Amino acid sequence: MRLAVREPGQPRQVVPAAAGQPGPGSPLVRSFVVHGPSLVINNLFVNKLLKSPVAAGYGRALHTALVLDIDGVVCPASGFSPFGALVAVGAVLQPVRVAPALCAALADLGARPGVTPLWLTSWLPQARRAMRGPFPGQDWDQVEVRPSGDAWPKLPALLAWLGRNPHVTRVAWVDDDLGGTAPPDRARHCAEELSRRGVDPLLIAPAAAHGLGPQHIARLRRWIRPAGPGVARRGATGRPGTG
Repeated sequence: MRLAVREPGQPRQVVPAAAGQPGPGSPLVRSFVVHGPSLVINNLFVNKLLKSPVAAGYGRALHTALVLDIDGVVCPASGFSPFGALVAVGAVLQPVRVAPALCAALADLGARPGVTPLWLTSWLPQARRAMRGPFPGQDWDQVEVRPSGDAWPKLPALLAWLGRNPHVTRVAWVDDDLGGTAPPDRARHCAEELSRRGVDPLLIAPAAAHGLGPQHIARLRRWIRPAGPGVARRGATGRPGTG
């Protein structure tokens, strides 16, 4: 791209643009003509545009990780789900029962473009894969949780996974241990750590007795839905959604 600079009453001069600015066809700076002293102001304006979320989004898709626990999220502790009747899908120490409607909703969310579904749970991967349908996400990856100096090892495990997957810019994390009887500052600390790494967080802590309900799924659908090229919806950085 080249900028045309013209003082009043003077012939037009053509000055090469700074390296790294978009070419003549760019939707951000097309037919850009500057008169006299406004050159500096308009260059600052162009630089601001080039650093904006819209400019950054050209050629770069936002990517969301949907991170799920199992107990108290997919499997309600009380044996009752707001989604209706439960069906048996296997056993881990005791029968595992899930709501088919909830499982279908989670499978739909995990299959959306730009979404990577993940399990972050104390369950062993082989136990999860042994579940029968309609248990969701049997082929989803599982974040490895290792013992650490942290009182709650799930956060460092997720941060380590994000470090290996820098294309992920947003995290929707559902875990009953983000609320309920958990330390009151756990959710805030998790949100702050994610935000500090440039990841937009949404934290949801359903009541373990009932697990995820329709209101949680509706919130996830609204938040995961793309907001346009390069424009992210801001997440919840305070108290997580409960229910």
